[in-house]
Amino acid sequence: MSEKIVYFVGCGPGDPELVTIKAQKMIKRADVMVYSGSLIPKEVIAMAKDDAELHDASSMVREEIFDVLCDGAIKGKTVLRLHDGDPAIYGAIREQIDELRAKNVRSIVIPGVTSFLASSAALGTQLTLPGVTQTIIITRAESRTKVPDSEDISKLARHKATMIFYLSVHLLRDIITGALEGGYKSNTPAAVVYKAGWKNEEKVITGTLADIAQKVSAARITKTAIVMIGDVLDPESYEYSRLYDKNFSHGYRKARGDASNSNRKKDSSLSTPKTGMNFAAFWSALRSKLITHYKFKTMRQSRPFEARMSDNSVHITPESRNKRNVYMKEFQGIWNIAKNDARDQRCINKGGRYTQFFNPSYVTALIDFIVEDQEMI
Repeated sequence: MSEKIVYFVGCGPGDPELVTIKAQKMIKRADVMVYSGSLIPKEVIAMAKDDAELHDASSMVREEIFDVLCDGAIKGKTVLRLHDGDPAIYGAIREQIDELRAKNVRSIVIPGVTSFLASSAALGTQLTLPGVTQTIIITRAESRTKVPDSEDISKLARHKATMIFYLSVHLLRDIITGALEGGYKSNTPAAVVYKAGWKNEEKVITGTLADIAQKVSAARITKTAIVMIGDVLDPESYEYSRLYDKNFSHGYRKARGDASNSNRKKDSSLSTPKTGMNFAAFWSALRSKLITHYKFKTMRQSRPFEARMSDNSVHITPESRNKRNVYMKEFQGIWNIAKNDARDQRCINKGGRYTQFFNPSYVTALIDFIVEDQEMI
């Protein structure tokens, strides 16, 4: 006797060409298919064979759906529960799988392209960026389906990550209120993508938390849309990935920097500053090393970095340029660790002199001063 199986298949966000090869094969094989008619385009449903038994779940209740799936599997038919996007994202498959298991019916899940990825593609962006955020939060606003208190929008917003909302565009003003309460600024980029991947129906609305609600209302979008919030949507700046940096080594490629400097020993006089290191001492050691390696002229220490940035008191000879470029990579590594080490330290300004712990923002200013000064470019 053949095994009793129900296949839960994700068919992507709407574009028939984003249905995976495996999902297409299963749709074409299905003897019985239950699908979400309000969320899946007719072009995808049309992939089913002519004699397939089709059921539109939008007009059915849970028990009716379960009976169709279970009965078909018990009779040895190829049974498909077709979900838009990916079945694991707000797909309600766990309750169906548990009920089927109780009837000794096995479930197999076939993943699909979920709509937030199609939305990101429609925006032509990525959702994580070095120097901006490395975190994506996928959630929904509370309405008839309750959300745990610990997942309140204002609490999640404190992370300043990329936030993605399903099933919530009709609650956009509530989302904005929670995001602002959590610490996002009113000029934080925001976007709404309606029917991502649907041919001739997709709409992309972009703006900020200050104006996105008005734009979406004007477009009369109230459902079938993804809401996105975060600086990654329109970043003021970001860092390049280290993965493809020529000075970065990994298991498949060695760094391609200056071979003569590839094994440079870290200078003990510029070892990573410890938390609480006196800023004047750190600057003095760094100043000495700059003069030694790059033939810099003497730099005045009595003025803040901002004032010195426009100085003509720094000079680098042409023959030192290449050496400088390699050595700066080492300095940046030191400073990045220093910034992390001193992240929570405060720097007290007394009459223009910084007398307490060095501050991460001043380490960054120092990098800018050295790298960007017009006399060094």
